[in-house]
Amino acid sequence: MLSDFQSGTSATLVRNPDYWGTDERYPQNKLPYVDTLKYLIMPDDATALAAFRSGKIDAIDGISYTSSQQVLKSNPQALLASTPQSLALTVDLRNDVKPFNDINVRKALQMAINLPELAQNYYFGTSDPWPSSAISNYMGDWGLPYNQWPQDLKNEYAYNVPAAKQLLTDAGYPNGFDTDVVAPTTSDLALLQAVQNYFAAINVRMSIKTMDLGSWAAAVRANHTEDQMAFNTGELGGSAEPIEATTMFMSTSGSAGANYIVVKDPSYDAFYAKAVAAGSVTEVKQILKDFCLYVAQQHYVVSLLVPKNFTLYQPWLKGYNGQLGVFSWWSNSPPFVSLYEARFWIDKNVKTSMGYQ
Repeated sequence: MLSDFQSGTSATLVRNPDYWGTDERYPQNKLPYVDTLKYLIMPDDATALAAFRSGKIDAIDGISYTSSQQVLKSNPQALLASTPQSLALTVDLRNDVKPFNDINVRKALQMAINLPELAQNYYFGTSDPWPSSAISNYMGDWGLPYNQWPQDLKNEYAYNVPAAKQLLTDAGYPNGFDTDVVAPTTSDLALLQAVQNYFAAINVRMSIKTMDLGSWAAAVRANHTEDQMAFNTGELGGSAEPIEATTMFMSTSGSAGANYIVVKDPSYDAFYAKAVAAGSVTEVKQILKDFCLYVAQQHYVVSLLVPKNFTLYQPWLKGYNGQLGVFSWWSNSPPFVSLYEARFWIDKNVKTSMGYQ
């Protein structure tokens, strides 16, 4: 049951007394544990963090690393969970227009980005400093993790300004070029400004255009009317069903895949048919490795990093172990509310002992 949802301030879920499920960890316990679960939609971070500090809320998701550290200084008893996000951040190039239909240009843009520097200085060492292919590095042998890439490919993702400038010269752009990127106002614009500075070092002058999320989605995901580049569409590092990743840039698009960046590559298109026709898991995994290698070699987009999602939670919140997507409000609900939250409970003794009611 949801209440106050239309107001955009909160959502309340009430226990169904007739629910039949039990806790897999404790089969004798009937679910859900709590009678009422309330989500507070608090757009202002300062207000949300103050509510957490005072013990008025049990958990807060989607906060920055720096904010989490500030809270831990004032509330050292608080607990912090971090989980890699489900997709890599990317700068997405229109592969059907100049200059991005030239692979040398795409390689140059990637080599302009200092990924280890971003990992250390921008993400305070909390992010792994690796690029991604179509399937997440964390999916192991269902893809091709970065540590298994051949060295010549790793070199194409290594920070190298002189080599990037030479690639632009080889592509016919010795003085660089002007371009633009469209980004939703809800995205990490500070990160995009860092990318802008990296590109400027190879004389690629990128202006940033921001749109509200709805307008951006219509321009980039529905109508493909962005001028040249887009930010934050989630093109790499998929951690869901791996065969589905092979549909991402299919030229047929439609229900088969999104292909927001307008790739038209028959070699890419062939991977999906090969994967679904495979006769064994071993064969599927090899096709997916070859697929990830090919995607990384083509540089369809500029790979950034996979940031961590940070969640602060109170010591009295039990059953929570850092599961991703529990407290964040995606689209019209937390995505896993029916799976995880039923298995959480409040240890009232712990809460009372800490001076909270």
